Amino acid sequence: MEYILQPGNKRYSLSYQQLKEDYWKYRLMTNSEFLKSLPEILHFACIVGWMKELGPDSTLSDEGIIHQLVHLLTGTTGPSVNMEDIREQFEELLNI
Repeated sequence: MEYILQPGNKRYSLSYQQLKEDYWKYRLMTNSEFLKSLPEILHFACIVGWMKELGPDSTLSDEGIIHQLVHLLTGTTGPSVNMEDIREQFEELLNI
């Protein structure tokens, strides 16, 4: 599928099938594999979050999936940074 972003009329393309395959690849990873793949998982989360129109509360807020993935990437901790919770949130919100 191709889409155009305004302003600038920039053309991009994405494959729904590829996103679906990526979702299952990430979902089936061990926690260790998941942590090692965080940069590409963050990219995936941005694309799917935008495509599904999840909005900033589900993606960027303190408990949003992208924000939580950044916490994992940077190694920061806090009361809401829990690998199992983040993996569950990933599976529910970013399901294709």
